[in-house]
Parts: sequence; structure tokens; C-alpha cells
Amino acid sequence: MTDDAIDKTAADRRQGIIALIVVQFCFGLFPLFGKLTLDCFDPKAVAAWRMLFGALVLGGYAFLRLGRAAIPSWPDLLRLQLCALLGISVNQVLYLEGLQKAPTVNAALVMCLIPVLTLVVAILFRQEKLERNRVIGTLIAFVGLAYLVFRRGASLDDAYLQGNLLMCANALSFSIYLVYSRPLSRRYPAYVMIGWVFVLSTWQIPIFLGDVPFIPETVTSQAWLGLTFVLLFPTSLAYFLNVFALARVRASTTALFIFSQPIIAAIAALLFLDEPLVAATVYAGLVIFAGIWLASARPKAS
Repeated sequence: MTDDAIDKTAADRRQGIIALIVVQFCFGLFPLFGKLTLDCFDPKAVAAWRMLFGALVLGGYAFLRLGRAAIPSWPDLLRLQLCALLGISVNQVLYLEGLQKAPTVNAALVMCLIPVLTLVVAILFRQEKLERNRVIGTLIAFVGLAYLVFRRGASLDDAYLQGNLLMCANALSFSIYLVYSRPLSRRYPAYVMIGWVFVLSTWQIPIFLGDVPFIPETVTSQAWLGLTFVLLFPTSLAYFLNVFALARVRASTTALFIFSQPIIAAIAALLFLDEPLVAATVYAGLVIFAGIWLASARPKAS
């Protein structure tokens, strides 16, 4: 490999890591603003808003920039349709239904199952090998997560069981999406791929929405604020940057950064809900980030 190729690979990896950091802030704040939205909007309605908005903004941008060149091959359109099911429609409905039924902190904590599930799925799909540093790093990050769960006292009793199970199903769906979509992310620009994933999810809106009103009769200003954040950041920007990162780093590395979301959620609670930032959160954060660093580090050539 030439020096220029090595520099380009390193630069691509740095760009991917920066994109992942931004993604975690978008998703880490999602439970906070999502709760504001769900005070008035049904979860299925919020999912429908996200599908339409993503299709219009990201799909529209792809066509404006490339025109007919933005149309993928037929085999890839079929693959993108499966990505739309796994990563958009089913994924979002499961998450929002779970978020409505379970506490906000649970949403951020359950999402941390995604790195473990993604690593397992990637190994099963033979995209990645079982490397020692990745296994150890994932376990370290998971220990930090477990410490955070028990010290913060997340509610995992029967009252929230359904919500937790829905979000676990969402985590599995998103993990499969991350692994399955990675080859496509290398063939198409990020805005083309994610634009099509959203466009191909829109036909499912009537199925999921049913008789649920798209706009409730009464909507507070806080609910509109929450929906605006959800549409601009966890929907548009986060999905775009996630695909951008997938083309530059491994799927399990992309998923591993999700371990930072509970820390972001805790800081958001401190700033907006006046919840104290206890020492347990700080300690857990240090352990989680240590695990991320170890598992995302490139193995040295022998």
C-alpha cells in the first residue's frame, strides 16, 4: 500500500469516527425530545412523520444532486427495501412504542445492546472475525453499562417489561440493518443510500398508521419542539452520518459508539431536567469510553 493510500485510509477513518460522535449526540438526546413529542403524538404518527420527512429531505437531495444517476440497480433496490424494513419502519415503530411504555433512561440503556448484537451478527454474516481486542473492549464497555444501570436504578420490573422488550427487538432490527447495509454503503454515496432507504419506507406508512391521526387535535408547543428535533437530528442528520461512517469503519465499531448514549442522556437530564450528575455516571462513562477505544483500535500488523 502506498503512502497516499495509507493517508487516505487514515483520513477516512478519522472522518468516520467524527461522524459517529455526532450521531451519538443526535441519538443520545432522542429519548429526551422523544418523550416531549409522545406527550401528544402517537408513536406510529411520529414514525410516519420521520419516514416522510426523511424521504423528502434525504431522497430529494439525492435526486437534486445526481438526477437519474441516483437510481440504484434493481438487485440493490431489493436490498435497500429490506434495509428500509429493518432500519426505518419496523425499527422506528418498535423504538417509539417502547419509549412510550418505558422510562427515558431505559431507552438509552437498552440501545446499548446494539454493539453486542451487531458484533454477533457481523461474525455470523462473516463480515468480521472474532478478534480478542474487540471482544474484550465490548465486554469492558458492557461492564460500564451494567454499573450505570444498577447505580442509576433503571426500572426493569414487570410494569416496563413490554416497553423494554419492544426496544430490545428494535436493537436487534437495527443491528441486522447495520451489518446488511454496509456493502451498499460502499457502493453508493451516503445521501443516495439513506435517501432510498427512507423513500422505500413510505409505502408502509398506511399499514403502520392505521386509524391513528397524523396530527392530533391538541398539540402543545413542547410537542412540536420535540418533533422538530426528532426530524432534524435523529432522523435526517444521524441516519446520513451513520451511512457515511459505515463506509469508513466496521459495522461493529459503528455500533460500539452507542455505549456513549447513556452518558449523553444523563448529561442532558442534568442540563434540562436538573437531575444531578452522580459519581456513578462519571465512573461508568470512563469505563464505557475505555471499552470503545480498545474495541475500535485497529490491530497491529504482525
